Amino acid sequence: IENDRTPRITSIAIMDLQSGQVTSFSIHKVAEKNKVNFESIEGSYDKLEKQMLDDYFEFISPSSNRLWLHWNMRDMQFGFKAIEHRYEVLGGEPVHFPDERKIDIADLMTRLYGKDYAGHPRLVSLMKMNPTIANAGFLTGKEEAEAFENKEFAKLHYSTLRKVQVFADILNRAINSELKTKSSVFVIYGATPQGV
Repeated sequence: IENDRTPRITSIAIMDLQSGQVTSFSIHKVAEKNKVNFESIEGSYDKLEKQMLDDYFEFISPSSNRLWLHWNMRDMQFGFKAIEHRYEVLGGEPVHFPDERKIDIADLMTRLYGKDYAGHPRLVSLMKMNPTIANAGFLTGKEEAEAFENKEFAKLHYSTLRKVQVFADILNRAINSELKTKSSVFVIYGATPQGV
């Protein structure tokens, strides 16, 4: 948090699970479109972030009744509410999704596989247990913060793009019973005759 402000939104990626099509929004793409030199981005953060969020909310507005899958996007620091709040701070009027349209993949994994299905941080641990999940360019939260501080906007955006692909891979493996976890079959299916 800079100067007691809520964190900036610098990059958003949305994947349509049916088509696999990814749509992304980022400060550096808006800067490039507006011919803002990358060295000057810092002085135009508010304007660029507002335009990026204008584009994002315009894109999602017709689809707000869809199901939105996400990973731990549940609070004001990192979540739908954070995006909505930043847009309001910058003078926009956000589209609000009903909470029942949001499905937290992290919570879903815990319900499916039990609370000890992976070490912490769980996403990184899952990728290590499933090494064929393509994760080149994936940055942890700390690494993303460092990339932002170093003005490595393309690197930060690529990490956001990579994460939606990782989420899709995890979901597909879970659906196909191919996701490797630390859970035993008894934790997953129960030790009942039906489970066995």
